[in-house]
Amino acid sequence: MRSVTILVVLAFSSCCTYAQSAPFKVARPGAKGMFILVGDQPAAGKRTAYRVERRDGADKTFRQVAQLDAVTMPENFRLNMASVEQWLPYSIDLTVFKADSIWRKVRAAGTVNVLKNVGYSLPVLAGFNLLWLDTHLVPGQTYQYRITGAGDNYTLLSEEVRYVPEAVAPVQIENHFYDRIRHTLTLHSFAAGEHKPVWLEAWRSDDKGAFENVHADITFRASGDSLRFTVRDTTATPHRLYRYFISSFDALGNRAPIADTLSIASLDPVQVPLPDKVNLEADSVRNSIRLSWNLANAPLINMLRLYRSTNSVDNFNVVAELAPTQTTFTDEGLAPATVYFYYFEVHYKTLDNPGRTITYSKGYRSARPPFPPVEVNAIGNKAGIALSWNNQEIPLKGFHLYRAENDGPFEQISGLIPVRDTVATYAYTDTSSQLNGGRFYHYVVRAVSSSFVEGPPSDTASARPQKNIPVPRAPMEVSLNMTDGKTWVTWDDVAGYDTYVMGYLLLRSRPVKGKSQTDTLLCTTNFYVDSLMKEGETIRYKVISLSALGVKSEPSREVLATVEGPIPAPPGSLTVNAAKRGVQLNWEPPAGNNEMQFVIYRYERRQKPVKLATLPGTTEVFTDTKTVKGRHYFYYIKSLNSSKTEGEKSNEAAIRR
Repeated sequence: MRSVTILVVLAFSSCCTYAQSAPFKVARPGAKGMFILVGDQPAAGKRTAYRVERRDGADKTFRQVAQLDAVTMPENFRLNMASVEQWLPYSIDLTVFKADSIWRKVRAAGTVNVLKNVGYSLPVLAGFNLLWLDTHLVPGQTYQYRITGAGDNYTLLSEEVRYVPEAVAPVQIENHFYDRIRHTLTLHSFAAGEHKPVWLEAWRSDDKGAFENVHADITFRASGDSLRFTVRDTTATPHRLYRYFISSFDALGNRAPIADTLSIASLDPVQVPLPDKVNLEADSVRNSIRLSWNLANAPLINMLRLYRSTNSVDNFNVVAELAPTQTTFTDEGLAPATVYFYYFEVHYKTLDNPGRTITYSKGYRSARPPFPPVEVNAIGNKAGIALSWNNQEIPLKGFHLYRAENDGPFEQISGLIPVRDTVATYAYTDTSSQLNGGRFYHYVVRAVSSSFVEGPPSDTASARPQKNIPVPRAPMEVSLNMTDGKTWVTWDDVAGYDTYVMGYLLLRSRPVKGKSQTDTLLCTTNFYVDSLMKEGETIRYKVISLSALGVKSEPSREVLATVEGPIPAPPGSLTVNAAKRGVQLNWEPPAGNNEMQFVIYRYERRQKPVKLATLPGTTEVFTDTKTVKGRHYFYYIKSLNSSKTEGEKSNEAAIRR
């Protein structure tokens, strides 16, 4: 597509240098946001930038949304110009702008007005940071903008503008002509009204393809209140039928309504009349389709051939040869629920090559629903759920598969599963990622007739998949209680809230010959009594939930249990005496003290006791060298067994240092 015109922003009005309230054209809705025109003088000198503030809806507060700094380098000017490519839904040819010349003129004059109309083109305004696109808007919301100059008193205030794409006058195709010598198909079109487009795209399709953007030469001229466009398609080949429509935009990317699609032959319209006003009517009682049409300039035509196919691309065959004066034909003996495609081939008296119309289509359908499938089975596997059923209806188009979960409604989960003529038994595997191995799913199959009428549901088949099997929860609260030399390990009963949990595995780790040995114990209840612990031995416990679906949970948190020995007896006859280096303590160890230790405590009045030392069980004397003269100290001793359990304290002894 070649540019229609240099992209001139005729919609914006110029802005004064001094503070003012600008007309609404300071802010204009575009295809991708609101275009904000901040002024006509690039920031320079005292004015170092433009600040853009926005007020949303009923909000009375303006908030800054952008700052457009002064552009001081031609490289930045060209980069800013290129940014316009992202603002519009079509491409701009920036090579039509002489960027270096524009830069020098505007920098010398201090305003884009020296460029006349070119000065208000989107690339030039964007290049000098005089135009900004606000894309963070809510459709239908009303906004107001305030622009201030950074460094001087420049102020600009827009009217309130509702963010709704502006209506653009559509482009209408009024006539066309094919030049057989130059192989050019020319379309004449126009747009009338206040808001006319400035950018056109011509789209074309032949009878077999999709619409494509034509690389056409497009020019325009003003005619009163209208713009008249001429589209020259030099790629149109002769003796072909094309469909065209025009897509157009305004300078801000707002799209105009697409013009009506027209079918145009690459022939002189005076020489090659084609049937028009073609109408197709289906008759399901007589299994027929009646075609009717109008045909002008019948004396120029030798005959018409009517072609038919069951697809729109190929395999067309002649149905009838018709006289030029004939305007109806009934095609009989047709099958229901089949779309038939027709076109006319017109043979002219003055041309070697015939012309042809576009393709028309029609079909009819039968309202009778088909019988449901039988012997429907469902089996869960690792891929999902495999289904099978038998067909008892001929002819048939295919099947739809429906699925329900628990007591929920049945929902369609497949497209049309086509019928194969030689197959009576059908298979389908539901591999949906939504399937959960902890649930049962219910399935029905519904037959679809050749007229695309869906029949009643089959019998229901149910199964549970062997994929995405839910993992049970691990017990959260594992606790210990030691009574009478036994350890009671208890945990929360996961089976109480997870119906699939059938039991637990208790992992019991204990030291054996310097290594850790783990025993796995199966428990059907949520507790275990361990009576095999030895004194001083530390046992570690973890619990795993077992699912009836064959899945284990992650282990619970680890808890530790240690069997402590008997509480040791305290030492006796504690005495304290002053010594050269502090205070000397003497005591008598209790009997059987080989595996004991002694912990020495000291405190002062209204203070907490502190631990001074831990001594072997054979010790009977200790000297406290960390005392201060004149202070009053109190001492006592506790015995410590092999399990690090402290016994009762000894008698207390006091001394003033």
